[in-house]
Amino acid sequence: MGTVREATLSLSYNGKNATEEITNRLGQMTYTDAASGETDTISLVLADENLKWLNAWFPVEGDYIEAVINQYNWSKPGDNKKLKCGKFLIDDYDFKGPPDTFNLKAISCPINTDFSSTKKSKTWNKTSVKGIASGMAKKIGISLVYDAPDYKINKQEQSDQDDMRFLFGICESYGLAMKLFNSKLIIFSEVEYEKKKAVGTLDKSDCSTYELNGTLVGIYHGVSIKYTDSKTNKTLSYAYNESKGNRILKVNEKAESYADAEIKAKAKLRKANKEARTITLDLKGNTSYVAGTCYNITGFGKFNGKYYIDRVTHSFSDGYTVSLQMHRVLSY
Repeated sequence: MGTVREATLSLSYNGKNATEEITNRLGQMTYTDAASGETDTISLVLADENLKWLNAWFPVEGDYIEAVINQYNWSKPGDNKKLKCGKFLIDDYDFKGPPDTFNLKAISCPINTDFSSTKKSKTWNKTSVKGIASGMAKKIGISLVYDAPDYKINKQEQSDQDDMRFLFGICESYGLAMKLFNSKLIIFSEVEYEKKKAVGTLDKSDCSTYELNGTLVGIYHGVSIKYTDSKTNKTLSYAYNESKGNRILKVNEKAESYADAEIKAKAKLRKANKEARTITLDLKGNTSYVAGTCYNITGFGKFNGKYYIDRVTHSFSDGYTVSLQMHRVLSY
């Protein structure tokens, strides 16, 4: 590679190196890395003047793509990095023209299982968040990465829901993030990840475009929850209002205990207030940007502060660019 500063793609199709075949026809590649609540995705826009994708290369069920973004001599000669985007199963495709173009879309979810497609009803007894996640991961043949407290669950009803939505709902109620990446089910504490040291600083001058959004009316100062104690069958309550404001989010949700009610109430408050201050930044491409990490933001006045990356979109078209969607880190 010498000392030329460049970014390239390495691609495989069904485990075989397809970098040259695909990149020679590539009009655009977009990879979206989401911290939680949605599957990672990759899309390819491919020139298909010889109609190979409509004939010999036509996708079949179970086909998958693996992608790696490579950076060479990025900040200085010898500064080489790579971002393994993971494994994606072909989910959707279309053909357009003229000019003849084949568009491939793939997702990180294991679509060749019933994890996200079959609705089920089941009662889960005397288990935990990790216990449910572990059983589901084992059933669909992927590994579990669990980086969070393991909250006990005495009883939980899964009512006409697919496993993926059911498990995400449980994680969300405890303030946990959940995603599928490279044949792994990953669950982590968003609160703890927001507490981690910012990995870098991004300034207004670094951005090609930006959008900042805030709200005042929609902000809650505190939260209150009523819950039924499973042992005494009494209705109890928990309240949190650090700022002593008057806008209180009221929550009605099942809780195992007072401590359980506190965790769930604060998770609901965090979810409601994450939209209070958000930013979208478009920047030069860099494999260092990863969903679930924090950056200090400067150059935007009252919007300055520590922000958590909710979603990163890496794009190859006329060069390599990224778009970051972020929310300001909360204190609870």
